[in-house]
Amino acid sequence: MGKKKKEKKSKSKEEKLLKKKSEKTHSEKEKRKETPELQEPAVPAAGKNSQEKRVPGNQEMAGLFRIFADESRLQILDLLKEEELCAGDLLKSMSIVQSTLSHHMKVLAEAGIVKQRKQGKWTYYSINKEMLAVLCSCIMKWS
Repeated sequence: MGKKKKEKKSKSKEEKLLKKKSEKTHSEKEKRKETPELQEPAVPAAGKNSQEKRVPGNQEMAGLFRIFADESRLQILDLLKEEELCAGDLLKSMSIVQSTLSHHMKVLAEAGIVKQRKQGKWTYYSINKEMLAVLCSCIMKWS
């Protein structure tokens, strides 16, 4: 076999490998699109605008328990039990990155467990004691 034939065969093999790799990458992307992402649990609607104290149902309570089951969120609540803190202060006391803290704060705020207050560029967080009182009363009904 001549040099040119060998070069042609090796080029075609390389092209086939590249094509396979490209197809594999494409199929992996499609699989990721089709795979449902884990979503945060459904929680009671008790955000900023909600003034009513609504008793959560069983499904909502299950969602809240999933929120409380995260160690980082419990650590955040532990830090907030004494005083209102901004994200920077929370980050100094925790071993997580800003984007992770932001996600946890969003989940806690949307559940109504944490209140947020904007002051200039800073957002300050505090525990929503009214929501915790509602949750405690729901838990106490089982005793």
